[in-house]
Amino acid sequence: EGCIVAATQSGYINVATFSTDFAMPATICADQSFLFQVISSPPPNSSVWELDNGAYTWHGDYFNYVFNSPGTHKVKLTNTYGTCVDSAVKNIEVKTSPTTTGFIADVTAQCGAPVAVNFRDTTANAASWAWNIDWGNTNQTYSTAQAFSYTYNQNRLYNVHLAVTNTSGCTKHVYQTVNLPYPSVQIHMISSSQDPNNPCGPVTAKFGSTATWQSITQFRWEF
Repeated sequence: EGCIVAATQSGYINVATFSTDFAMPATICADQSFLFQVISSPPPNSSVWELDNGAYTWHGDYFNYVFNSPGTHKVKLTNTYGTCVDSAVKNIEVKTSPTTTGFIADVTAQCGAPVAVNFRDTTANAASWAWNIDWGNTNQTYSTAQAFSYTYNQNRLYNVHLAVTNTSGCTKHVYQTVNLPYPSVQIHMISSSQDPNNPCGPVTAKFGSTATWQSITQFRWEF
């Protein structure tokens, strides 16, 4: 009859559940920095990131990255849990950012405040705007129009901030200064002459002027 042989061996089988995942913004736009962060459970011993099949790699719990071109990009996270390895892959759609070319700030007068300044954005395919006409001193949005006029009541330097958003939901920020100093002119004597034999006689004097802001287009002297 046949023989039966039984063998046993003691050992351990590790059974574990790993959930490898990462967080990222809901909207990702080209030419802007975005954060990718590990949200795996349990926390891994180490993490390695790969973008577009190894075009870029990074080690760590998080990283920031700027996609230079819109379109579909592949992000892969590989976690190590002791002797076990698990990974997660996501295909993300990078959207086109607005192509900003600055905005126009047309100062309507050159004699100081109060003075109206006409603003107009020149960004193509823009869908919405948010203007701050005194950025740094106020956080309030003054206008959400593409073009508008605002009257400044003080002579000083203003920082203007524009956040422009396109139809893809991507936003870019544009900054520009508007300088509104009050024109100032200083008078100085260039030369003078007098008859030395007549110290109490008339004096011939030549005067000049210096403008501290812009060119003077017209002079009128009064004595």
